[in-house]
Amino acid sequence: KRKEKDAILLETFRDILEHSPDDLVPAVYLSSNTLGPPWEGLDLNVGGAAINSAVKAATGASAAELSAMWKQTGDPGDVAAAVRARQRLLCQPAALTVRKVYQSLLGLCAMSGEGCAQRRVNTMAGLIRAARDSEETRFLVRTFACHIRTQATL
Repeated sequence: KRKEKDAILLETFRDILEHSPDDLVPAVYLSSNTLGPPWEGLDLNVGGAAINSAVKAATGASAAELSAMWKQTGDPGDVAAAVRARQRLLCQPAALTVRKVYQSLLGLCAMSGEGCAQRRVNTMAGLIRAARDSEETRFLVRTFACHIRTQATL
């Protein structure tokens, strides 16, 4: 299993290096659940309540609905993916890119001052809305919650 995951990551990084070399470093950071080297001390500074608010804002789900699903699945990414999958959109959002997600997450780290909690929620909700499928939604919310389950060790 470990060798399969390593092979998938290796092939992914090779493709990125070939087609979009500027995205390689952000892709490595995102796949290892970090945003930069440890000495930079980058932290998203978001908690469960903010993530919950972002999912509610992006999907229109009620707090009671999210709570019931949380009790059932125990994974915020699965909850967000399930409620997001039920949405029907009039037009498809622009595709998320490694660079856009990474830059948005760095922006979350840098937010401070009055109203930053709501700006964080708005940024996370915008990313969730832009997700095109359940896997993207799941990845984003797990990233916010710092629980990506790639189990990759780089």
